[in-house]
Amino acid sequence: MNLWEENDDFLARWLNDDLSPEEKAEFENSDEGKAYAQMIQAADRLTVPPYDVNAGLAQFKGRIREASAVKETKTVWMQPIFRYAVAACVTAIVVTAYFLLQSPLTKVNTAPGQQEIVMLPDGSEVKMNGTSTLSFNEKTWAENRAVNISGEAFFEVKKGSSFVVNTDFGSVTVLGTSFNVKTRNQKLEVVCYTGKVNVASTNTDHDLLPGDGVRVEQGTITSSWKKDTDTSGPSWLNGLTVFEGEVPLREAVDELVNVFGIEVLEFNVADTIKYDGGFPHADASNAVSLVLGTLKLEYEFDSTKNTLRILGINP
Repeated sequence: MNLWEENDDFLARWLNDDLSPEEKAEFENSDEGKAYAQMIQAADRLTVPPYDVNAGLAQFKGRIREASAVKETKTVWMQPIFRYAVAACVTAIVVTAYFLLQSPLTKVNTAPGQQEIVMLPDGSEVKMNGTSTLSFNEKTWAENRAVNISGEAFFEVKKGSSFVVNTDFGSVTVLGTSFNVKTRNQKLEVVCYTGKVNVASTNTDHDLLPGDGVRVEQGTITSSWKKDTDTSGPSWLNGLTVFEGEVPLREAVDELVNVFGIEVLEFNVADTIKYDGGFPHADASNAVSLVLGTLKLEYEFDSTKNTLRILGINP
């Protein structure tokens, strides 16, 4: 459990700048911390109505006199509750301001096997692979070129201010370049095709040049590679899925699901089995055969119902 989940007054201490440097860094680098920081920035833009300081002070002193009549034991008991209430009120105000000031995000979803081209406000282009989600804020785009991606997409970014791709497993920052981002199975894969790309996560801050690729798992780079790449983009743009080295069979099957929308009814093989290769997107039966047949696995694929049962290893 995180520090801010264990301590009820953690948010109040953060707002009051009472955290240690280590606590502050850990919180502000977390997803929750980044969300609260955005809320604070939104709240700062609120216009506060004129306030009569003298009248407010008189009212406050009157409440202090009323409070002094309360028994001491009750006063002591109320102090932590008051502190938490203040934090809760501040949080509520900030959250409300954040959602009031933020315009609705533009969101694009793709179904299995569907590819979509999205033009961003600055002319940058995003080519989305199947089973993916892209979102961005058109209203604030001029000040903040940032998108959120889940799934896979190829970006061709126009030169300009910093361009950030946010994922659940790390962020990618560029100025003007082309690159592929893939988030599947709790992993982040980034390949740079032109220009320069920075990949940042919990334990990672790494620059990529053309031909460089990395895989990030649990905030750490677990594999990297460099090879000659076609600057036009990844193979899936041409209807072909190619895996970078050996991948767990379940990951390969998940890609079959993403491309063809196959429903896996049974997966009766060990997670230790690996697959190295790829498959074309033209025909589901051929693709399944390339993945499972080459591993000599027993399976049943119903092309009519688009269902798959992986029964085990052939004797």
